[in-house]
Amino acid sequence: MRTAIDNYLKAIFECSLSTKRTTNKQVACYLKIAPASVNGIVKKMEQHGLAYQRPYGPIMLSTKEMQRALVLMQRYRLCEAWLVHDFELPLTTIPHQAWEIADFDDAQLVQQLNQYLDYPKASPFGGAIQNVDQIVNDGSQPLINFEAGQTVRLCSYLESENTINYFQNIGLSLQQTLTVGEYNPQKQTIAVTDRNARTLKISEKIGEYIYVSLVKNTIVVD
Repeated sequence: MRTAIDNYLKAIFECSLSTKRTTNKQVACYLKIAPASVNGIVKKMEQHGLAYQRPYGPIMLSTKEMQRALVLMQRYRLCEAWLVHDFELPLTTIPHQAWEIADFDDAQLVQQLNQYLDYPKASPFGGAIQNVDQIVNDGSQPLINFEAGQTVRLCSYLESENTINYFQNIGLSLQQTLTVGEYNPQKQTIAVTDRNARTLKISEKIGEYIYVSLVKNTIVVD
């Protein structure tokens, strides 16, 4: 059965995917709980050497807990791939179901599931499965880190219901290329243009959790 620590490890890992650190506010938003609740759990994790946080600073996992989080994430993403492969479920339900199903500690089961699925390289949301280095860092960065005029490829996105719904409703797809446009500080949106010259306005908050990589030979417009 999943523990609160498991849930927090996953939340901290996913919220700190590109920077290796996150904030109480980001974790609270991800878990849909009050920031005060995050403060209490993080302090307990610090006491047991599971994570560390400077006063009012970012949260980071300890080396030991990062290794534990990697095992959790690898099995979780493998189960996501399995659910998409074998069951006609709405995509928004996949993360929760996969997280519950992946609560097992059997290396043989992992191997058999991998063989059955022909060793999937990535989850339905783009997260790496087989390559541990890529699970930690696949070279992608949040969309909000890129400048107008740069062309990027969409690599993955956060497996939260809000982000999945947004991703589907706006018509984005993994591996598509986008040209970054201007940031609108009043509306807090980033403009992007796809290959069909369709311009989309992406919320800055969502742009933090859409991970892209720079396409080579991109020309940056001043």
